[in-house]
Amino acid sequence: IIAYYGSDRFEFANYTTGVVDNMKRYGCSYLKTLPHDPVTSSLWCNGLEDLFSPLSYLCPESCGCRETLSHKCPLSCALNTTNTTNSYGYSR
Repeated sequence: IIAYYGSDRFEFANYTTGVVDNMKRYGCSYLKTLPHDPVTSSLWCNGLEDLFSPLSYLCPESCGCRETLSHKCPLSCALNTTNTTNSYGYSR
């Protein structure tokens, strides 16, 4: 990150480690608590091309892929929006 943004962003390194720990602990629902990367101000769900991939592929529901389908969402979300039952056969 220092190479990308400079040393003025170094203080966020420990904060980012905390975000990773919280994602491991609370799962995708943590994205609703902290939707933006504190260093880049980018949405975790959208990713940032040079630094990290979109988390919408790992967390499509938390990233709103069922409500608003974007190019960052997995294709399976597009299939689910046209189908009235989920992959387990239950109606939505």
